Amino acid sequence: AFLKRVVRICIEEIGTDLLHFDNFFSRPEPNRCRCRYCAEGFRAFVRAKYTDAELKERYGYTDLGDFEPPPVQPDAMDWQRSSIEEPWLQDWIEYHCVALAQAYGELADYARSLRPDIAVELNPYGLDDRNTAQTLSVDHPRLLPHGDCFWSEEHHYAGVDAKGDMTTRIRSFKMARTLRQVLFTYVTP
Repeated sequence: AFLKRVVRICIEEIGTDLLHFDNFFSRPEPNRCRCRYCAEGFRAFVRAKYTDAELKERYGYTDLGDFEPPPVQPDAMDWQRSSIEEPWLQDWIEYHCVALAQAYGELADYARSLRPDIAVELNPYGLDDRNTAQTLSVDHPRLLPHGDCFWSEEHHYAGVDAKGDMTTRIRSFKMARTLRQVLFTYVTP
């Protein structure tokens, strides 16, 4: 509601023609929200995603009454593994990716209801060698289609690094082209 009020002010009172949502990602673990609303949302997400038979196979039970988000891990590095095998953690990560994309979609739809020709853009950090779904709740193919353009602030400036490896932002450019988006990016450090 607060962000919709800000969007309305930007459009109706200021007259902006582009909305920029900066740093549009979730806080990384271990700081991801686990309030009662997020816990309820997580349960509802898992309930909607799986049939009873799938829940039984995946979790061993179908009653989600006591189903809670994963506990806070004091070391964020526990979340930065190359592979997340636990169904509980996989669904927790996906839940946050879906929730973030839905929030952006709601804000973009609301902005366009006030001004159909407004451009909507966000900065979800960028594509790099990290698993951004795991670390930031950013799933670019889910998130980006709600807007018109996006920023990439990844640190892969075009060139050759100290080890002699070529660095590039080709991932971001390919993502933009695939999703028919405009990409904003820095060209030098």
